[in-house]
Amino acid sequence: MSAASIPTAEEAVDRYRRLAETDAATYLPDLANSLNNLALDLDRVGSSEQALSCLEEAIGHYRRLAGTAAGTHLPGLATSLHNLACMRRDRGRHEQALAPAQEAVTIYRQLAETDPGNHLYFLASKLHHLAMAFTDLGRHEQALAAAEEAVAIHRQLVETDPDTHHLAVLAISLNAVEFPLANLGRHEQALAPAQEAVTIYRQLAETDPDTDLYFLAGALNTLAIRFAEAGRHEQALPPAREAVTIYRRLAKADPDGHLPDLAGALSRLATCLADTDRREQALAPAQEAVDHYRHLAQAWPDRYDSDAEAAAALLNGLAPS
Repeated sequence: MSAASIPTAEEAVDRYRRLAETDAATYLPDLANSLNNLALDLDRVGSSEQALSCLEEAIGHYRRLAGTAAGTHLPGLATSLHNLACMRRDRGRHEQALAPAQEAVTIYRQLAETDPGNHLYFLASKLHHLAMAFTDLGRHEQALAAAEEAVAIHRQLVETDPDTHHLAVLAISLNAVEFPLANLGRHEQALAPAQEAVTIYRQLAETDPDTDLYFLAGALNTLAIRFAEAGRHEQALPPAREAVTIYRRLAKADPDGHLPDLAGALSRLATCLADTDRREQALAPAQEAVDHYRHLAQAWPDRYDSDAEAAAALLNGLAPS
């Protein structure tokens, strides 16, 4: 979305605001919806404070509408609350993000009780984001509970409709389970969801490699980390190597898009090799990671200088004394 679209969105808000002043029953829903859409457009171009203001106004209108026709307008209220929580999280306002995230879950839970066919998926999605909001605050037990409920719902959806979309979302939700488990020091328990996510992405990548190879590589990299955290350093090596192989293929086709991923995976592989006393073998991937990060830092120093320094420190630590 470009800045050029903003005037059109603003014009829609102004038009519906004028109409709602004389006929709120008809046009207030359109005003609330147009404010939500304008907020998303403003957020995409970095106008965060204006975006938050639009969302807060939209939420106010949806609350008024839900008071008279809850079944019609509660989904709009929940969506705007969810968007508000996401925007606050993106700006590091983690305490402020929690309440709207929780309210969005509460609303979709109510909606899913009466109409699971239309709302159960959205309940799972909002639970996933609530788990992330709890994680931001270091409330890992609550994050785990929300993430596990989301996974349970996505499993149910896969059982009734095993299409690729539901499988992909299940894999994403599994990641939200393993993360709080790892943060709680329950590293052995974190392995199962990490392994299942790899299995799902491998299945998806077989039929749609252009879309899902990237996600498979990310899941493999995460699995390597989880094995290492559990002290299973030998088992961390195969997924770390495979992640490098996939990212190398992706970076060859799209260097700008995937060279950072390859550099990170190479650093992970070097660490895994060092953890298994293969320090000499670790030198080559560590050096390659340094080369890639230095190349990236030349173009985007603010973004990659720290990564280049960390990769250089890893390489220096591996060098024979």
